[in-house]
Amino acid sequence: MSEHPVVDHGMRSYKIWKDPAKTFRHKLRDIFIEMMIIVFAVLITLFFERLREHQQDTKIKAAFLKGYKADLLKDIKELTSDTGGLHNMNVALIKLWDAKNYSEDSILKLTDKMGQSIEFTPNDSRFEALKAAGKLTAIDNAELLTAMFNLYQKEIPYLRYFGTGSFNAYRMQQIQPFLDQNLIHDERGHVTNWKTVLQMNTMRNYIMYSIGKNYEMRSRYLTVIKSYRQILQIVDAEEKK
Repeated sequence: MSEHPVVDHGMRSYKIWKDPAKTFRHKLRDIFIEMMIIVFAVLITLFFERLREHQQDTKIKAAFLKGYKADLLKDIKELTSDTGGLHNMNVALIKLWDAKNYSEDSILKLTDKMGQSIEFTPNDSRFEALKAAGKLTAIDNAELLTAMFNLYQKEIPYLRYFGTGSFNAYRMQQIQPFLDQNLIHDERGHVTNWKTVLQMNTMRNYIMYSIGKNYEMRSRYLTVIKSYRQILQIVDAEEKK
């Protein structure tokens, strides 16, 4: 509502109050009418403003959910792939524990899987952009909002820092320098003493640590995947409304 009608009716009320030709009773009646006109006009303006905001939020929500669903599916695919990679890595680690029972060629293939890097990066830019723009209020489903905040501010950081992050850091800071110092390469660049290195205490400790850490990481991955699927169910239900 423009300020001018409010000012106009306010001035009319003032003039009515100052009008010597009107009785006190008439003044009160006319001023009351002017005040009701102002209140009604303000309420109508607020109603249409809220309606406009609701329509805008509905459009924002619909666009967000459509793109967000695609983000969820991409992340679930990556998480599932990472879980499979962790499983293959663990199989290789268990076999490398008994490296003396395998040929050098078999060990070489197993060590390639042992050195696989696992790092999950979520497609969270759409959610972060909505949050940064202060438009999360467009998501009027409290269950969905709670689930998203729990996923992006708790579960994924926990997975990345205490799971894959600490494991990758340990491997790069402790094991890679050990391998660089002890592995012997021939003139073609092939490692010739894997079997010997794998029997060293430092390497065996690493394998045991990695097997335990691998189980832990897979458990965390499965927890995050479960949360993703729950959010996906809520999004599907919201789109059907």
